[in-house]
Amino acid sequence: MDSDNYFVPESLKAGLQETQSAFFFPVLAPLTTKAKTCFMKEGPQGYDFGEAFPEVVDAMDERMSLNADMVVEQLLLPVTEFKESLRTILDLGSGAGCVSRAISRRYPDADIYAVDYSEIAIEKAIETSEVQGITNITFLKEDLTSLPKEWTGKFDWVIMYDVLHDLPDHSNAMKEVM
Repeated sequence: MDSDNYFVPESLKAGLQETQSAFFFPVLAPLTTKAKTCFMKEGPQGYDFGEAFPEVVDAMDERMSLNADMVVEQLLLPVTEFKESLRTILDLGSGAGCVSRAISRRYPDADIYAVDYSEIAIEKAIETSEVQGITNITFLKEDLTSLPKEWTGKFDWVIMYDVLHDLPDHSNAMKEVM
Protein backbone atom coordinates (compact mmCIF):
# COMPACT_ATOMS: atom_id res chain seq x y z
CA MET A 1 0.00 0.00 0.00
CA ASP A 2 2.91 2.39 0.70
CA SER A 3 5.48 3.50 -1.86
CA ASP A 4 8.26 6.04 -2.16
CA ASN A 5 5.74 8.73 -3.15
CA TYR A 6 2.60 7.85 -1.19
CA PHE A 7 1.73 6.47 2.23
CA VAL A 8 -1.25 5.75 4.44
CA PRO A 9 -0.65 6.21 8.18
CA GLU A 10 -0.88 2.90 10.07
CA SER A 11 -3.71 4.26 12.21
CA LEU A 12 -5.86 4.84 9.12
CA LYS A 13 -5.24 1.61 7.18
CA ALA A 14 -7.86 -0.37 9.10
CA GLY A 15 -10.53 2.19 8.18
CA LEU A 16 -9.98 1.52 4.50
CA GLN A 17 -11.27 -2.02 5.04
CA GLU A 18 -14.65 -0.90 6.40
CA THR A 19 -17.76 -1.28 4.26
CA GLN A 20 -18.84 2.32 4.84
CA SER A 21 -15.70 3.54 3.12
CA ALA A 22 -16.50 1.37 0.10
CA PHE A 23 -19.88 3.11 -0.22
CA PHE A 24 -18.17 6.41 -1.00
CA PHE A 25 -15.46 5.23 -3.41
CA PRO A 26 -17.61 5.46 -6.60
CA VAL A 27 -18.95 8.85 -5.52
CA LEU A 28 -15.50 10.19 -4.72
CA ALA A 29 -13.91 8.91 -7.94
CA PRO A 30 -13.97 12.39 -9.57
CA LEU A 31 -12.00 13.69 -6.59
CA THR A 32 -9.31 11.01 -6.83
CA THR A 33 -6.65 13.18 -8.44
CA LYS A 34 -7.13 15.89 -5.88
CA ALA A 35 -7.28 13.41 -2.98
CA LYS A 36 -4.13 11.65 -4.15
CA THR A 37 -2.10 14.75 -3.40
CA CYS A 38 -3.17 14.48 0.25
CA PHE A 39 -1.32 11.17 0.51
CA MET A 40 1.92 12.54 -0.91
CA LYS A 41 4.61 12.87 1.71
CA GLU A 42 4.79 16.62 1.18
CA GLY A 43 1.16 17.03 0.13
CA PRO A 44 -1.65 18.95 1.85
CA GLN A 45 -3.34 17.47 4.94
CA GLY A 46 -6.68 17.49 3.16
CA TYR A 47 -9.30 19.79 1.74
CA ASP A 48 -12.67 20.82 3.05
CA PHE A 49 -16.15 19.66 2.14
CA GLY A 50 -16.91 23.15 0.86
CA GLU A 51 -15.22 21.95 -2.31
CA ALA A 52 -17.30 18.76 -2.61
CA PHE A 53 -19.28 17.93 -5.73
CA PRO A 54 -23.09 17.76 -5.54
CA GLU A 55 -22.87 13.97 -5.96
CA VAL A 56 -20.90 13.72 -2.73
CA VAL A 57 -23.54 15.74 -0.86
CA ASP A 58 -26.29 13.55 -2.36
CA ALA A 59 -24.53 10.30 -1.37
CA MET A 60 -23.92 11.49 2.18
CA ASP A 61 -27.53 12.61 2.56
CA GLU A 62 -28.78 9.28 1.21
CA ARG A 63 -26.58 7.35 3.67
CA MET A 64 -27.66 9.52 6.62
CA SER A 65 -31.37 9.39 5.79
CA LEU A 66 -31.46 5.64 6.38
CA ASN A 67 -31.27 6.06 10.17
CA ALA A 68 -31.65 9.78 10.91
CA ASP A 69 -34.67 9.37 13.21
CA MET A 70 -32.86 6.69 15.25
CA VAL A 71 -29.75 8.91 15.43
CA VAL A 72 -31.83 11.78 16.84
CA GLU A 73 -33.44 9.53 19.45
CA GLN A 74 -30.00 8.27 20.55
CA LEU A 75 -28.58 11.79 20.70
CA LEU A 76 -31.55 12.89 22.80
CA LEU A 77 -31.19 10.25 25.52
CA PRO A 78 -28.77 12.20 27.73
CA VAL A 79 -30.42 15.54 26.95
CA THR A 80 -33.95 14.60 27.96
CA GLU A 81 -32.76 13.56 31.42
CA PHE A 82 -32.16 17.17 32.41
CA LYS A 83 -34.03 19.25 29.81
CA GLU A 84 -37.81 19.03 29.57
CA SER A 85 -38.32 21.05 26.42
CA LEU A 86 -36.17 22.05 23.52
CA ARG A 87 -37.27 25.27 21.85
CA THR A 88 -34.11 26.35 20.03
CA ILE A 89 -31.75 23.81 18.50
CA LEU A 90 -28.49 24.25 16.61
CA ASP A 91 -27.27 21.53 14.25
CA LEU A 92 -23.61 22.21 13.42
CA GLY A 93 -22.26 20.61 10.26
CA SER A 94 -25.75 19.78 9.09
CA GLY A 95 -24.77 18.87 5.54
CA ALA A 96 -27.90 18.48 3.43
CA GLY A 97 -30.08 18.57 6.54
CA CYS A 98 -31.04 14.94 7.03
CA VAL A 99 -30.57 14.97 10.82
CA SER A 100 -32.03 18.48 11.02
CA ARG A 101 -35.20 17.24 9.34
CA ALA A 102 -35.36 14.30 11.75
CA ILE A 103 -35.08 16.77 14.65
CA SER A 104 -37.88 18.79 13.05
CA ARG A 105 -40.10 15.70 12.95
CA ARG A 106 -39.37 15.09 16.65
CA TYR A 107 -39.75 18.77 17.65
CA PRO A 108 -42.10 20.40 15.12
CA ASP A 109 -42.54 23.52 17.30
CA ALA A 110 -38.82 24.15 17.86
CA ASP A 111 -36.76 26.75 16.04
CA ILE A 112 -33.92 24.83 14.42
CA TYR A 113 -30.80 26.40 12.98
CA ALA A 114 -28.79 24.10 10.72
CA VAL A 115 -25.40 25.32 9.57
CA ASP A 116 -22.80 23.94 7.22
CA TYR A 117 -19.75 25.23 5.38
CA SER A 118 -20.86 23.80 2.04
CA GLU A 119 -23.09 26.04 -0.05
CA ILE A 120 -24.08 22.99 -2.14
CA ALA A 121 -25.24 21.13 0.99
CA ILE A 122 -27.22 24.13 2.26
CA GLU A 123 -28.95 24.55 -1.12
CA LYS A 124 -29.92 20.87 -1.14
CA ALA A 125 -31.15 21.11 2.47
CA ILE A 126 -33.37 24.08 1.65
CA GLU A 127 -34.74 22.40 -1.46
CA THR A 128 -35.49 19.09 0.30
CA SER A 129 -37.12 20.83 3.26
CA GLU A 130 -39.34 22.89 0.97
CA VAL A 131 -40.45 19.73 -0.88
CA GLN A 132 -41.21 18.05 2.48
CA GLY A 133 -43.08 21.12 3.77
CA ILE A 134 -40.71 21.68 6.69
CA THR A 135 -40.81 25.29 7.87
CA ASN A 136 -39.10 25.36 11.27
CA ILE A 137 -35.50 25.00 10.10
CA THR A 138 -33.27 27.90 9.08
CA PHE A 139 -30.36 26.67 6.95
CA LEU A 140 -27.27 28.88 6.95
CA LYS A 141 -23.78 28.73 5.50
CA GLU A 142 -21.44 29.33 8.44
CA ASP A 143 -17.86 28.61 9.45
CA LEU A 144 -17.94 26.58 12.68
CA THR A 145 -14.80 28.32 13.90
CA SER A 146 -16.49 31.75 13.92
CA LEU A 147 -20.18 31.53 14.71
CA PRO A 148 -22.26 34.69 15.23
CA LYS A 149 -21.63 36.19 18.69
CA GLU A 150 -25.37 36.72 19.25
CA TRP A 151 -25.76 32.92 19.27
CA THR A 152 -23.90 32.61 22.58
CA GLY A 153 -26.30 31.03 25.08
CA LYS A 154 -29.18 31.07 22.57
CA PHE A 155 -29.73 27.35 22.10
CA ASP A 156 -31.28 24.68 24.31
CA TRP A 157 -29.44 21.96 22.42
CA VAL A 158 -26.39 22.04 20.16
CA ILE A 159 -25.39 18.97 18.19
CA MET A 160 -22.52 18.02 15.92
CA TYR A 161 -23.21 14.64 14.40
CA ASP A 162 -20.69 12.91 12.14
CA VAL A 163 -18.81 16.12 11.37
CA LEU A 164 -16.00 16.80 13.83
CA HIS A 165 -13.57 14.43 12.13
CA ASP A 166 -14.11 16.24 8.80
CA LEU A 167 -13.23 19.71 10.07
CA PRO A 168 -9.84 21.14 9.14
CA ASP A 169 -9.70 23.02 12.47
CA HIS A 170 -11.65 20.88 14.93
CA SER A 171 -9.99 22.42 18.00
CA ASN A 172 -11.18 25.94 17.22
CA ALA A 173 -14.59 24.65 16.20
CA MET A 174 -14.97 23.03 19.63
CA LYS A 175 -13.77 26.21 21.38
CA GLU A 176 -16.43 28.13 19.46
CA VAL A 177 -19.14 25.68 20.51
CA MET A 178 -18.14 25.74 24.18
